[in-house]
Amino acid sequence: MELSVVGSLIGLLVLGSLGFTGWKIWQSTIGKTRRRDFIARYRFNESLRAKIAADLPDNSLSDIDLVLEGLRQFFTIAHLAGKARIGMPSKVVDIAWHHFILHTVDYQAFCKGAFGRFYNHMPSSPVEQAEDVQMELRRTWSIACKLENVDPGHPTRIPLLYRLDAMLNIEDGHYYELVEGLNLSLEFNTINKKYRYSNLFFP
Repeated sequence: MELSVVGSLIGLLVLGSLGFTGWKIWQSTIGKTRRRDFIARYRFNESLRAKIAADLPDNSLSDIDLVLEGLRQFFTIAHLAGKARIGMPSKVVDIAWHHFILHTVDYQAFCKGAFGRFYNHMPSSPVEQAEDVQMELRRTWSIACKLENVDPGHPTRIPLLYRLDAMLNIEDGHYYELVEGLNLSLEFNTINKKYRYSNLFFP
């Protein structure tokens, strides 16, 4: 009789543990979905738009919208990357991110809804290894491609986050181009000031 009671208790504990684990997984999945939806629905305020527009006096309001969509794509990539670091491939989107951070209250509220924590701007360190930088940019590229249904290893077009600087003619921006017959990487072409895709990222 006592063994039966003990067995029942053990069984209840096991079921309880499995149930709790399942609940945690469900909560995690729902949380990730809600955070991605939050990023997709978020409306950047007019003050942020005005700050970006002041930096881009020769660009139109629709161009500013594109910059903010690039920023949204970056945050979506950061969400999908989890705790892994990603690189910032666009100069103009990085500028927009800086302006957003300076809107302290808005940015903190956004981070809470998008990440559940403060998402800090982590500039590349002068002592950071080139291989680490490449890995971060490769991770960004792969997720950006998946968001736009592009094969990251054999792209036929460039995702928004990587083409914005060229589209908007950003001075000293990061320009990218597809090179036929080569896989993806970042290789700066000093002649036409563009980053070209070669086999550095995907050997």
